[in-house]
Amino acid sequence: MSNVETMVLLIAAKQGYDEGKLNGDQYLSLLDDIEKGIIVSETKKIEQQVELIIKQYANS
Repeated sequence: MSNVETMVLLIAAKQGYDEGKLNGDQYLSLLDDIEKGIIVSETKKIEQQVELIIKQYANS
C-alpha cells in the first residue's frame, strides 16, 4: 500500500472516531486492518483521482 493510501485511510479512521461514528475498539481494529493492508480497494480509486488531479495541474 502506498503512503497516499495509508494517509487517506488514517485520516478517514480518525475522522470517524472524532465524529463518534467509531468507538475506541472499532477505531483500533480499523487501524490494525490498515496496518495489515486488509483495507485497500476503495483507496486505490482515491489515489488514482489524486494523481490525475496533480497531473492536470502540473501540466497547466
